[in-house]
Parts: sequence; C-alpha cells; structure tokens
Amino acid sequence: MANATITVKSPKTGREVSFERDFGSNIEESVQLFGSEVVHSVFTAQATIRAQGAARSVLDKEDKSVEDALKAGETYTPGVVRRGGGSKKDPFSVLAAKINSGQLSQEEILAELDKRLNA
Repeated sequence: MANATITVKSPKTGREVSFERDFGSNIEESVQLFGSEVVHSVFTAQATIRAQGAARSVLDKEDKSVEDALKAGETYTPGVVRRGGGSKKDPFSVLAAKINSGQLSQEEILAELDKRLNA
C-alpha cells in the first residue's frame, strides 16, 4: 500500500490542509481497498471527463467541424496522448492492451516489471 499526500486549498478563505491517503499502489491494491465497482466507477468518471476534453479541444477550434468533435470524443482511448500531428501510445496502455488481447498475462507483465525494478 502507498500513501499519497493530498493538499487542498480553499480559494474563498485561502486556508489550506494537507493529509495522507492510501489509494493503493497498483490496481489490485485499489480493488482490495475499495472494491472493483468503485475502482471501475472512478475510472469511468475520469475517462468520461477526458473524452469530453478531447471533443472540447476540437470544438474550440473554429476550423474544425462538429463531426470532427464527435469523432474525437467517440474515438478517445484512455492512455493515448494526442498532440498535433498524431497519437503516441502510453506504455501502460500498450501493456493493458496486450493483457486484454491475451498476448501477455498480468502475471508475466508484473514479473518483468519486478525483474527490471530489481535489476
């Protein structure tokens, strides 16, 4: 498990607090702490916000159409960063895709990560 320091500041009063919170250090620990439904719900909420952002960034451009914005929102893929000329895949998303496609097991990826971290 891993604690994260969270800092919150009130713009109205200027007061600030910091506290420690454990959300788990990986997906398995997060699920163990909060349950798969909660973890999935948080993921879905964040992915929705990011899909909205992808569509909004296109809507903000006068030279782009509403259809372009729809496509950006509908094709948003978590972990894929789009900048100017194209997309770059986040390495964690690549690994997740390999797990989902059956190319690699979660255990194989964790073993490889452990090997690299402890090398």
